[in-house]
Amino acid sequence: MDPVPFAWARWPAAAEAAAAAATAAAAAADEEASLCEEEEASELLQLLHRRDAAPCLRLQQQQQQQQQQQAGLNAQRDLGGPQQQQQQQQQRVSAAGSPSAPDAGVGYTESPAAAAAAAAAASPAAAAAAASAAGGESLFWHVPSYGCYTTSPVYIPLLQLLRQQQQQRRAAAAEQRKQQQQQQQQQQQQRLQAGSPAALLLEAEAFVAAALLRRRLLLTAANKKLEGQLAAAAAAAAAADEAAAAPKWLSGVSRHLLPYVAQVSSRAFFDPHYRMQLMETLNPKP
Repeated sequence: MDPVPFAWARWPAAAEAAAAAATAAAAAADEEASLCEEEEASELLQLLHRRDAAPCLRLQQQQQQQQQQQAGLNAQRDLGGPQQQQQQQQQRVSAAGSPSAPDAGVGYTESPAAAAAAAAAASPAAAAAAASAAGGESLFWHVPSYGCYTTSPVYIPLLQLLRQQQQQRRAAAAEQRKQQQQQQQQQQQQRLQAGSPAALLLEAEAFVAAALLRRRLLLTAANKKLEGQLAAAAAAAAAADEAAAAPKWLSGVSRHLLPYVAQVSSRAFFDPHYRMQLMETLNPKP
């Protein structure tokens, strides 16, 4: 019998150290990848927020400037004076000739979304309120200061979707790390259990049981082979006995003529006339 393999020979100290180093390196790589992914996602969110909030910021700044100009004009009007009136007229003339005002020949039309967008602040909540007030069915947003149309601010659902995806990725990564830790703990427990005396005893019992089963299969195959040889010998002996019991004149007959001989003998036994003809043929008269 082969010697019983010991479980402590399977997991040497070097193999355990290499496995621990590999697991630590994998964990560090996963953590670094998750940090990089989080940084990229945060940068993307900031860029999207800046890009989509730019029209609202511009409108807010323009509104503040208009309010300041209107307040200054009101103050000058209250004070009165020919110089203030001249400045007001110059401002009106410059405002009428500025390209910011929409051209009447082109046919730009003010939409109710412009007023709601001018009142919206830079925060996402205010932008969402402005978008809902303007109507969600409209895909274009009129900017009166530039005299053009831009897309409506639909960046808020996109940000929510990106945040949800980021949370899902974090949850999946945490679940994966948890599963890896559980697998590592189970492997460590199995290694500890494999090195215990009870585990060695079970391993020895399994080895002995396997050896006994192999021996039993070999004995069964040998018994079947011996039974086949005995059956062949018995069949040969029976054939020899039958050959010895047969008549001597039948031994000289060829094997392929035996059916005809049997047919002739049976007919001669049952048919007396045929038997007489056969006897005359075999013993002709002189």
